Amino acid sequence: MTHRRPLVLPALAALLLAAAIPAAAQPKGAGKSVAVDAKTAYDKAKAAAVKWQADAELFGFGNLSTGPVDAEGRSTAWNLKWSSKSAGKMNMMSVNDGVLTTFEMDGTGGRGIPVKPETLFDSKKLVQMADEAGGAAHRAKGAKVTLGIVASAVKPGTTLWHVSYSGDDYKEVFHVAVEGETGKLKVLSD
Repeated sequence: MTHRRPLVLPALAALLLAAAIPAAAQPKGAGKSVAVDAKTAYDKAKAAAVKWQADAELFGFGNLSTGPVDAEGRSTAWNLKWSSKSAGKMNMMSVNDGVLTTFEMDGTGGRGIPVKPETLFDSKKLVQMADEAGGAAHRAKGAKVTLGIVASAVKPGTTLWHVSYSGDDYKEVFHVAVEGETGKLKVLSD
């Protein structure tokens, strides 16, 4: 008489093992978002930029819509762009989930952002100012916030922060500008 073993137990063991392997292969904490404020992102990138090229100049900085800024001024996705005239190169940096990555490429970059010691990088304060100017009502309806700093075209040698509130369709519903050195705010669209 031939005795057959049921295949249920070996099949179940194989299934459990297959499910456990991918979970064990992931690093601890994987999938957890780490949001940082603008100053933290800037400081990380600035340190890397100076190591990259002594004449590194910032020409782009803001958060991505995939990492909207929260009420504390933090984002999981910041984008910073640097250029070096002496090297004829750019370094595109990102701070995603608190981790800095860099990508060097040929090119001259854009108009430099004249960052000074007094330039405002307190993203929590920027969001609070924009919320108080009318943004809070839009945030309460689900609008997402993005921040970005540029060289002011109106006052050369200064900076201007743009704080934009957008709906799920990415259409802007509210926008303010804040002078980076004085903190003066102006509502641009409502």
